[in-house]
Amino acid sequence: MKGIRFMVSKISCRESMLRYIALTSMIILAFVLTGCAGDIIDSKVESKIEKSLPNLVGPAKSYDVEVHGSHRKMIKGQIEKLIVHGEQVWLMPDLCIDHLTVKMTDVAADRKKSVLKSVGETIFEATISEKSLNEYIDKIRTDDPEVKLIQGKIKIHGRPKAWVVSANVDLTGSLEPKGEKLYLRIDRFEVAGIKAPSIGAKMLEDWINPVVDLGTTGLSPELKSVDISPGAMRIVGVAHLTGQGLDRGATHDNRK
Repeated sequence: MKGIRFMVSKISCRESMLRYIALTSMIILAFVLTGCAGDIIDSKVESKIEKSLPNLVGPAKSYDVEVHGSHRKMIKGQIEKLIVHGEQVWLMPDLCIDHLTVKMTDVAADRKKSVLKSVGETIFEATISEKSLNEYIDKIRTDDPEVKLIQGKIKIHGRPKAWVVSANVDLTGSLEPKGEKLYLRIDRFEVAGIKAPSIGAKMLEDWINPVVDLGTTGLSPELKSVDISPGAMRIVGVAHLTGQGLDRGATHDNRK
């Protein structure tokens, strides 16, 4: 009788184990089918890239990364599309980008070192506020011109120290992207409140230009366009990343 009870207990134990295995398998299957496993892969890839961005692009208040593509390829370090959102990114020691969005395609990463090896194409959008622009100009210039951003235009007020006769200058113009820099093109200017002849525009442009120079940043950009709105400007360009771990030879060159 005791032997029979033992056998029943043993069978019950075995059945419990089989049920446990079956239940565990079902949970794992559901985990994969619902995309949870993919979410974990995405999260790990995003986390590693976020850690590498301060060295690759520049320090920032925060970075947020999105990855898109096959999870199987991601495990191998290949990403079809990568989007980076940065807040208060210091591309240079003196210039703060209030908002930065970088979109990359055909990304190859070194999983062990957590750095980018190559990128197909990189498009970026950088938003610089009027406040950040003034702080940047204040640091790089001794004559401290004041900049105001209005719809489609930039207004500058200052007193150029390079002039023999120092006087207040007010000018209005637009910004023109050229290579890695933004240049001011003057539409109108006044000296001591009097409208000045157009012949002085070239001298003023030499005084203030370039308004922004992104040549020393990790983006190594080619600027394409700039849109000015009240209080901020948005710069769009193609980046040629030069950060740690990037193989420049594998990066497509979009220069014309």
